[in-house]
Amino acid sequence: MAIKTDAMIAHNGADGYTLHIDYDPSSEEFAAKAVFNDGTEKSLSGEMGSDQLADNLLMRTVTNIESDVTSLGERALSGCRQLVTAVLPNATIAGQYAFSSCNALTTIIAPELESAELHCCDPCGVLETVYAPKIKEVRGYAFANCSKLKEMYMPALDGIYNNGFYKCTRLEHVYLGANTTQINASAFTDTKSGIVIDCGFASDSPLAADAPWGATNATVNYSVPAPDVPEPVYTLSAPNPNLIQSIDLEPLEEIQPVEPEPVEVKKTMKRRSK
Repeated sequence: MAIKTDAMIAHNGADGYTLHIDYDPSSEEFAAKAVFNDGTEKSLSGEMGSDQLADNLLMRTVTNIESDVTSLGERALSGCRQLVTAVLPNATIAGQYAFSSCNALTTIIAPELESAELHCCDPCGVLETVYAPKIKEVRGYAFANCSKLKEMYMPALDGIYNNGFYKCTRLEHVYLGANTTQINASAFTDTKSGIVIDCGFASDSPLAADAPWGATNATVNYSVPAPDVPEPVYTLSAPNPNLIQSIDLEPLEEIQPVEPEPVEVKKTMKRRSK
């Protein structure tokens, strides 16, 4: 299941639409309503598998998401290639590949997030800001190939697994909390040379034996107090008007994967074949 709570709101910028989704996890059925700024509405309904929301043509135009979901399932938003900002104030888990291939995603605001699962954001090539001060677990390759991510503050961290920040080539500063119990030896492989790793735990911790955990020319500081990092200020991005105009909601009686054959595409193909 992609959504494990009852409501999600997705915005396509100031001049687009708002998609309201109500989801019943017991039946895996949902009812959704797209409300456009001109007042027109379109109702949608159907069944939601683990990745059907992400594969939906409508969601592919969404640029901003503000959601009360408490958990994002596997591939929940994977492939939403116009998504720029994700604000998830109540989410505690971001599942495997939840944001994978969100190629425009720059900002994730998740103040309650505790776990980023396998390949959660791999790859999100323009991701710059992740605000997750309560994150405890960074699973294997969770932030791999986030090549614009510069900082990551994790004062509540318990563990980083293999290649958690692999090829974050601009990552220059991280903070690891005093209660950290596990850091895989490859956690920071192929991060920026000269990265600064501030640790809340002391230099006599068993964790220090594997420092700098795959990083190159790193500076590792111990017994560093947790910084006070305020929630970033963010703005909702403008929509892509061409994408909005290209999507006709009329045939979308149900949210489905991209694979079904749209009628309009068939017509276009016939014209080209003549």
